[in-house]
Amino acid sequence: YTSGSTGKPKGTTIPHRGVVRLVKNTNYATFTADEVFLQFAPISFDASTLEIWGPLLNGGKLVIMPPGTPSLETLGQAIRRHKVTTLWLTAGLFRVMVDERIGDLKPLRQLLAGGDVLPVAHVRKALDELPECRLINGYGPTENTTFTCCHTISENELKAGSISIGKPIANTQVYILDRYLKPVPIGAPGELYTGGDGLSRGYLNQPELTAQKFIQNPFNHKPNARLYKTGDLCRYLADGRIEFLGRIDQQVKIRGFRIELEEIETVLSGHPSVRESVVIVREDIPGEKVLVAYLVARLSAEPATEELRAYLKAKLPDYMVPTAFVALKSLPLTPNGKVDKRALPMPEQTTTDRSQKYVPPGTPVEEVLIGIWQELLHVDRIGIHDNFFELGGNSLLSIQIIDRLNRAGLNFAPSQFFQHQTVAELATMVMTSRAVDSQEGAWSSLVTLQANGTKPPFYLIHTSPGDVLGYMKLVYYLGNDQPCYGFQSLGLNKIEDSHQTLEEMAAHYVKLMREFQPKGPYYLGGWCFGGNVALEMAQQLIAKGQTVAFVALFEAWAHPPPVTYVRYYIHRTVGLMGLGPRAMARYLKRKLFQILKIKRAPDPDGDEFAFSATQNGPFKNREHVYKINLAATRKYKSRRYPGIVTLFNGTYYQSHDLLPPHAGFTTLAEGAEVHLIPGSHRSVIKEPSVRLLAEKLKTCLEHAQAESAKTQSRSPGKAHLPKSKQAFK
Repeated sequence: YTSGSTGKPKGTTIPHRGVVRLVKNTNYATFTADEVFLQFAPISFDASTLEIWGPLLNGGKLVIMPPGTPSLETLGQAIRRHKVTTLWLTAGLFRVMVDERIGDLKPLRQLLAGGDVLPVAHVRKALDELPECRLINGYGPTENTTFTCCHTISENELKAGSISIGKPIANTQVYILDRYLKPVPIGAPGELYTGGDGLSRGYLNQPELTAQKFIQNPFNHKPNARLYKTGDLCRYLADGRIEFLGRIDQQVKIRGFRIELEEIETVLSGHPSVRESVVIVREDIPGEKVLVAYLVARLSAEPATEELRAYLKAKLPDYMVPTAFVALKSLPLTPNGKVDKRALPMPEQTTTDRSQKYVPPGTPVEEVLIGIWQELLHVDRIGIHDNFFELGGNSLLSIQIIDRLNRAGLNFAPSQFFQHQTVAELATMVMTSRAVDSQEGAWSSLVTLQANGTKPPFYLIHTSPGDVLGYMKLVYYLGNDQPCYGFQSLGLNKIEDSHQTLEEMAAHYVKLMREFQPKGPYYLGGWCFGGNVALEMAQQLIAKGQTVAFVALFEAWAHPPPVTYVRYYIHRTVGLMGLGPRAMARYLKRKLFQILKIKRAPDPDGDEFAFSATQNGPFKNREHVYKINLAATRKYKSRRYPGIVTLFNGTYYQSHDLLPPHAGFTTLAEGAEVHLIPGSHRSVIKEPSVRLLAEKLKTCLEHAQAESAKTQSRSPGKAHLPKSKQAFK
């Protein structure tokens, strides 16, 4: 069944011969008994013929995805678990996988993508990072059994700026003709017609449409020889390959669905408040095609966006509902009186009717949700009651968002996302599910942040408030091939379970970590308070005869002898005097709030210790945990660490002549390797500094992992030290 333009898909009658021609004795891909195919497409979608019969008619292995809407994570898990070698993706899903989880595609030997134009940047990234995988651009209407033309993409052709659809596959004929059905010369545009053994018999119970689209083949004198009129504008390149140029008619493809724009315009113009309308496809952000509706109201009062969207949803499938609605006094016209589509304005950044009052995030979960939405929706200001789809979201973006939320440990299923479409609703669902988990005894200090990859796990310890939400972006930028796990405070679940000393806390985390990973080498990290816990964990692991390969401290403060504190406060006073009146006023205001214990909304600069009275679920204990952990820090007595630590510090201290955090480690560690990150104490783990932090951290982790692999014969019970004599750097 093709997508259909009115929500009533057209049944396309494909003979068995067409399926055999697709997967037997063909030339565009490898079909052998060694291939493992994943059946990922819906069963009524033409790609399923390739996925199912490609392996079964060639003695290969067929892996069937479980029912339900899959996430990027479940797709990646299926590829790795079943050692899938051949995969087909729509162009849109290909872009998302390359952006979000390209590491999951590394087991593939063949990756076929199509259904729309492939973005060059994503193709280049795939070729660079998947050198063992053959990347195939597949083109073809359903009416010719999945593929008509295919092309194995090479690095050399990327300079052209577009990806060719190649040449006809075996037992397929292709013609590029003008309106008189005459072949066009090389380089001239024309409509693509196709025939051969893959051709459909026509549309089910639609003889008039069949006669319109399936014509007599003027180049074959057999009485039953036919060609399918694709409606696609193409041209021949000098080497015989074919370049796709677009559609001749108003039909477009969005996320793999074929859509007639006139159908949407007809329905929209039927709204009692709409006098006239036009719908176009915009690609203001490369690789992201969206439907935009422009309308002229019958009266001065313009219909609300929510009203128009609800009206169309009742009459059209979801993928045909425009992302944005733009009201105009009149539609721009060309001198010939036609709508000048090039003169239609770009929609405003926020496409929803933002009539309701903006409500900022009030909990850590809401902050994480809004941060992800802003990045992917390209909207600067999002309130907790704004609707995802009214902000311009679509099903493909929702898959990306779900994947990032799951990496942050918030655990969403695609169906839940569609049921709860605002930040407030999603946050409430997270809080409720976590509260239920804690009541049922499912609460654990050890949580999964990112489970993919074959590298040794990297463990991140919570900050003073007890949660690991602040590490979400850092884990994301470390990539899909670096497994990351976090430790959250027991006190978030029950205040009375809070550890009163940092040593007790570290011992509990070491116990959980060794149950999960019995032997080292271990890789630890933590920001601020978490850095102190990570270092204490490293001390305890070494005392137990285990190997610690890497300790990363992000803006962590050492606890050295009192003389260093005196130096610190002298330098800090000098530095504060140089802040200037405005910065000094802000600093004093923040200190006053802390003294008076005034609860305030989150600091726009990202104050990690701002709390809100609206917090609920397990996170309602966050402020109490913060105070308990601070008390534990004050009681903590550091001891010398017999290895090196890797410190990541903001440049704020350097620019304001303050004593940097790493100074105390001159006496507390065998050595310290320092990396400077633009920003202050809190901003180094937030955008945009977190990107650079992740980049440097990833390099250090990979170096430590490589060194650890070389020194597996080293005696346990000692920290890994640099090859040269340990010294403070």
